[in-house]
Amino acid sequence: MITLNIKKDGEHVDIRFPCSEKVLTEALKTIGVTDEMDTKQIVSEVVDFESLSLLEGQEVDLDEINFLAKRLDSLTKPELDKFSVVAQMEGLDEPKDFINLTYNLNKYTLIQNIGDMTAVGRMHTLTRELAIPADDSRDAEYAKIGRELITSNKGKWTEKGLLFFNDDIPEETIYNGETFPEFDYDGNCLLGVAINFLNAEEYVYLPCGETAIKKALARLGVESTSHCKLRVDFDRIDNNRLAKLLFNSVEGEDIYDINNLAKELEDLTETDKFLAVVEYAETEDVKEMALIAQNLDEFEYVGNVDSDYEFGEYLVDNDDEYECSENLRDFINYKELGEQVRRNGHGMFVRGGFVYIPSGRQLEDIIDKDMGMSFGGM
Repeated sequence: MITLNIKKDGEHVDIRFPCSEKVLTEALKTIGVTDEMDTKQIVSEVVDFESLSLLEGQEVDLDEINFLAKRLDSLTKPELDKFSVVAQMEGLDEPKDFINLTYNLNKYTLIQNIGDMTAVGRMHTLTRELAIPADDSRDAEYAKIGRELITSNKGKWTEKGLLFFNDDIPEETIYNGETFPEFDYDGNCLLGVAINFLNAEEYVYLPCGETAIKKALARLGVESTSHCKLRVDFDRIDNNRLAKLLFNSVEGEDIYDINNLAKELEDLTETDKFLAVVEYAETEDVKEMALIAQNLDEFEYVGNVDSDYEFGEYLVDNDDEYECSENLRDFINYKELGEQVRRNGHGMFVRGGFVYIPSGRQLEDIIDKDMGMSFGGM
């Protein structure tokens, strides 16, 4: 999308944007930039994306360039053409202005084929209104709009087509040059979390590398989220109960701890079991929930049982240790069996089922041994 040649102390490197934090950090290391936060560098040459040519010779924030590249990568080919001609016509030479242009493309209508007045009118209407009906019920209206637009003599010829300025549409400054607006570029994150500090807001898309979090906090002017407000803006969690749990748990927590939990949950396959163990541990602390996810194999979860008798039946039917001949089943005291295993396994009936520790260990012992931490509340 965008390729810049970056120079420092006589060393050069080409960096193609958008890229990951890891790729950016490794590229800068090749020219002697060892601080991952040091992203303000000199552009020696705009290798690819000619419309940014006025950046050459300037010191720019490569995080801004990366955000801009993500914005551009989300545009259609006609939108990219429009961006290019407007950027050149306006003489834009700052990343902030380029970024804001991506949010204000409806201020400009670019007509690339003036032979079909209906298509011209449809494009102009779509540009201004951002959405139009998919059918042809308004074709006559579009044709009229197209003719009036073309005959207005207000268009300017560019190398990409005829450009019209929609002066009645107000320009919006979405990016203030300090904190990035919400933009979920790849759509693969589990949680989108807003970090608010003194009415400024940054977004992180979890799970992510710690560098992305450090940069978001730096743009807010803080080192941690201890004095910030956190909010889950969106999630991609199929289980509503888990989504609600996370939504209610982030306030007052550290963003790095939330990120660690998101990493554990990203590949979680036993969601019902996880939620059952969280209830068993009587916790909504994100650190403790991350440890539960890491140690989930230490627990057993039996769904749809709510009494010692039903749990005893489950053991006889499903656990090899308690398997017996069909002729003996009438003599089994299922309630007593279930109660004994429940006590030995420190079991608890929870919403929708039963949780216990087959090894008989205490919950605190498992966490102490494996993670050097312990739970409260048990």
